[in-house]
Amino acid sequence: MPHSPSSPETKRKKKAQPSGKSKRLGKRTASESRATQQALLKAAAAEFSEHGLNGAKLEAIAERAGVTKGAIYSHYNSREDLLVQACRSALRELNLFEIARNAPDIETFIYETLVAILAPENRAFRMLNIEVHLSATRSDVMAELIAEWHTEGLATLRDRLSPKVGTPEVIFSMINFLFLGMSHVEALKSINADRDELLQLSKKLADRLVS
Repeated sequence: MPHSPSSPETKRKKKAQPSGKSKRLGKRTASESRATQQALLKAAAAEFSEHGLNGAKLEAIAERAGVTKGAIYSHYNSREDLLVQACRSALRELNLFEIARNAPDIETFIYETLVAILAPENRAFRMLNIEVHLSATRSDVMAELIAEWHTEGLATLRDRLSPKVGTPEVIFSMINFLFLGMSHVEALKSINADRDELLQLSKKLADRLVS
């Protein structure tokens, strides 16, 4: 006797039949996880540079990265953890320590760093640099990040700074004031200063600073 379309036997057979669509099971691969993490870091750095520590929202970061908000907590313990890691990653992307290690002298390091900071494509870094330093005055976690950044930078350059000019700490601070000041170049766009001329004058200042 044939089974009716609605009988239990027929339903069991239908369930057993493949649907033609293969569903992916299991965890994401390591490469996919790394890709998600990098997307989150870039999105968080952009959100932070545009809106600051208090204004950066997890929902906006997730949307920029093309992931769910829940994916953030799969990789980071908290919003602040994500922002700190994003800032650390973005600061390192400019390769300032690499420039410092490869430059034949301090003057060249300062000049090449200023070239990198002022490059039109590095506007996001300039904004991030400003926001990180501002946030360090209000957040202990950001203050620790900046301290880590400056300590490593000073250690990289210490042996190459002339004691005739001043202590390494003071010279390094002055160099960073110059870098931070150049990060504000967008704020002075109404003046329309020529970038090449800015770089040349900065080079002269650097030469005087360390010679």
